[in-house]
Amino acid sequence: MDELTTIPPSPPVPAADGDGHAAVRRRWRAAGDRLWLVALSDGEAYQRAAGAVGRLLDRLRAQAHSVEDLLRVEQDPAGHLAGDDLPAAPGPDLLAAACAMRADEIDAADGARRRRAAIGAARDAGATWVTLTSTPTRVVEMHLGTGRAVVATSDLYDPDRPYVVGAALLDARTGDTLAGTDEEQACATHDAWAAARAARRNEIERAAPARDTAGHDPMEGS
Repeated sequence: MDELTTIPPSPPVPAADGDGHAAVRRRWRAAGDRLWLVALSDGEAYQRAAGAVGRLLDRLRAQAHSVEDLLRVEQDPAGHLAGDDLPAAPGPDLLAAACAMRADEIDAADGARRRRAAIGAARDAGATWVTLTSTPTRVVEMHLGTGRAVVATSDLYDPDRPYVVGAALLDARTGDTLAGTDEEQACATHDAWAAARAARRNEIERAAPARDTAGHDPMEGS
């Protein structure tokens, strides 16, 4: 039986924002939820709200590229958002819904940049694996040559499946998810979880064709 491969951890991709932004993000989402809940009971109101939020979102895309930018706009909407297609003082829930959507877009773009940077650094270091996510409840480790990833999650509130190890196929250059799988293994303890992750990495390495860390198969050319 092959010995489990031990993979030295690469630096994890940092979180998108700190705890200082979490509260305001929750506030924006809650306000947006209130808006859509009311609008859903009235078709015309929903169309008006969706149109207004869409116009606000377009303006925010041009002016806000961070949560701090969004907060500045929220504090002075008249100074940033007034235009022929928008009121000088949009309703607070309309603006909050647009801010929530724009913050999600910013997060996604920042996450993509961090994944690319982590992948590039791991390749430059000659690594075989890169850690794209590392939190107490989720770890994603990608094999650089194939894009196959070990996805490990933990939920201690689930007594039947406190630890789970699964798999996914990612773009080896960007870290974007291409496909998930149903291959999941439930583990009862943290030690079993770590061992299952190591076993899955070892399995992926054994199955991988001869590839370089940039994801190129030498037999296929550049």
